[in-house]
Amino acid sequence: MHQLRVTPASTRAASRWEEGITRLTAKDAPAGHARAVETLMDRLLFLSDNLSVPLPDRAYYQLIRPVDENFQPDERERILLRFARSRDAWVASQSINRLMSLESITRYGKNSAASPPILDLMFAIADGPNKQLAQEAISALSSFRPEPRIVQFLRRKMTDADGTLALQAAIVSCYSGDWSGLPVLLRCARSDDPDLRLEAIAQLVDNKFQPHAGKVIPLLLAEIKQPLSDAHLEWAVNSLGTYKSAEVVASITPLLEHRNEQVRGRARLSLDRINRAP
Repeated sequence: MHQLRVTPASTRAASRWEEGITRLTAKDAPAGHARAVETLMDRLLFLSDNLSVPLPDRAYYQLIRPVDENFQPDERERILLRFARSRDAWVASQSINRLMSLESITRYGKNSAASPPILDLMFAIADGPNKQLAQEAISALSSFRPEPRIVQFLRRKMTDADGTLALQAAIVSCYSGDWSGLPVLLRCARSDDPDLRLEAIAQLVDNKFQPHAGKVIPLLLAEIKQPLSDAHLEWAVNSLGTYKSAEVVASITPLLEHRNEQVRGRARLSLDRINRAP
């Protein structure tokens, strides 16, 4: 059985690495510090075969946190793009989330176009082999200002053979105001796949869907009458709380006596929301 041997030399090397990273990422770091960090990262990724062996959490956070705090947006972007392309799924996921936040802070609501390198990366990951990262990349597109490239990509992804990815693309499409994903979302809310169905039903709680109440309410009422499970019933009731109508109230009220405590509680909360609505 292999055991990790921590020698004095490795301890000293780790200490020098941490000291160097701290100095390079400090607010008062010398000129050229960002490029030096990028060079170190390139060397690290090369020697590790693009992080084929997972990077320790401590090493990632030690580098990224001061970069987030002290580096300019374009410098942060270049560093995060390197990590997001790595083979370490955890590092890639963390970097995708940080790129999403960076894009939201620096460009969303402004006239400037989205960063092409970030968009290219999100598209590539969304089409990649790691399903969890693909979902995260698609979801991250909601942080971008809507533009034709994103709309076209989401519309293509809504035809994906993987129903989960198609649904995620449809959800982002609706939240970005394109609405071409609404038919996909409503179709998933009637799917025989319990996970897809539950995810789609849960999304319909958002006020954004109120203009489409004529399509949403009948679908949710049908779920209440013949739910796939108690969980599907609970979330259908939760979503119905967004739509104020006598028919909705009449359908939810009997569920105050439902055998399942969570369904009863959700019915109370939804009726309270409806009663408080203007």
